[in-house]
Amino acid sequence: MDDYSSEERYSRQTQIPHIGQEGQARLAGKKVLIAGAGGLGTPCASYLAGMGVGHIGIVDNDVVSLSNLPRQFMYGTADIGHEKAKVIAARLHGANPTIHIEPIVTRIDRGNAGKLISGYDVVASCLDNLDTRYILNQACVEARIPMVEAGIMGFTGIVTVVKPGHGPCYHCVFPQKDRTNEGSADAKGQTPSPPGVLGSTAGTAGSVQAGEVLKLLLGIGESLVGRMLLFDLLRADFRLVSVARAPECPVCGHI
Repeated sequence: MDDYSSEERYSRQTQIPHIGQEGQARLAGKKVLIAGAGGLGTPCASYLAGMGVGHIGIVDNDVVSLSNLPRQFMYGTADIGHEKAKVIAARLHGANPTIHIEPIVTRIDRGNAGKLISGYDVVASCLDNLDTRYILNQACVEARIPMVEAGIMGFTGIVTVVKPGHGPCYHCVFPQKDRTNEGSADAKGQTPSPPGVLGSTAGTAGSVQAGEVLKLLLGIGESLVGRMLLFDLLRADFRLVSVARAPECPVCGHI
């Protein structure tokens, strides 16, 4: 801990009754994995680093592109072409040198998912690839590690929490279907473009994710286990809906 890690850094945070000095000390000993360093991952990682989570792993194999900049505020024009995980790790270390930021430049797949999440207290799923979401969900269920999931499109977003054995997993809520032909080139050889998304939509969902991670780490508040937050910024509409476990779910039904 250096001269910048005094009580002053977290003074406004420790004034919150649910956190206090004891909670702050607990955060310093926690580990969170951020899966994806894009529109969701950048705000989520930024707030968790600011909160003082002791170890944050950021896994992403992508590089910064010009189209990322409107919503992925941790990157600048000079970062184009550089690996996202390394860039954001350097930024967060500069903002809070009292914690450990670990960049992991790799793609999550069935072969490495279990190893990547091993040892972490909570996983934040900040992915934009649907197949990888299912892979990460299964790995977290098998390892009994809570996962905070979010998804965004346009002005809308969803956030929920997967806590194995205490609520539905991602597969329960969104049963995986055969997507063999999805994402493949059409008759003209063109691959469908990714859906549009507003920067503030990503920021809203990523911020909520960070809050859910904090609650899981400290065991405070009411998490989104068994519930899903849906929001539409175009209509200024936020609502909660209940989501239930699927008894025959092939991923978590045996728990």
